[in-house]
Amino acid sequence: MLKIFTERIKKRIRENPEYLIYDVSQNDWGNPCQCSKCQKIVQQEGSESGIVIWFVNQVAKAIEKEFPGKYIGTLAYTYTRKPCRTIRPRNNVVVRLCSIECCFAHDIKSCPRNQSFLADLEGWSAIAPNLYIWDYVVNFQHYLMPYPNIYTLQPNIKTFRDNNAIGIMEQGAYQSRGGEFAELRSYLISRLLWNPGCNVEDVIDDFLYGYYGRAGRYIREYFDLL
Repeated sequence: MLKIFTERIKKRIRENPEYLIYDVSQNDWGNPCQCSKCQKIVQQEGSESGIVIWFVNQVAKAIEKEFPGKYIGTLAYTYTRKPCRTIRPRNNVVVRLCSIECCFAHDIKSCPRNQSFLADLEGWSAIAPNLYIWDYVVNFQHYLMPYPNIYTLQPNIKTFRDNNAIGIMEQGAYQSRGGEFAELRSYLISRLLWNPGCNVEDVIDDFLYGYYGRAGRYIREYFDLL
């Protein structure tokens, strides 16, 4: 299986040399391998991420000489979110840590429900040379319902930055044209990713009055009510 993966990744890089990162990740589902060899590594590493990082490291090592400057990316997601004990991602491996279990009504640092994720973030920060974040900014069950997470965006992005994240993807309503206040979120997120220390209130006002014109002050009242 490792040989097949390596051959396919090399073929993909040759056919699509314009990319920087090539993905070798678990499926978006559960059911990790339960064979004795895989689970031995899992038990040694204290997490299902152990076998995934071990595997991804082998692929990354195999492509390194032929494709310098290219990276193999993988997810730290659901059952692989917890970092390994001893295995370290190689320098040409990108770990993309996903925050899907978090409470998004409160920022990561202040919410008791987010403390396990914060511990995992700090753990990956200590061992991953290339840490990316896959964050979520929408309610996937109810796109149009109010989702007042605007004021968690800045502290969360700062927390990611302070834990050595070099890339952040904020996932919105990928199945439709957008969720509640999608345009405002996109604008604010863009400004925060450019400058995490920007004045959020000024950015919100800039958008509301620029986008809605004379109705902006009434939209602001509704926004503040939420």
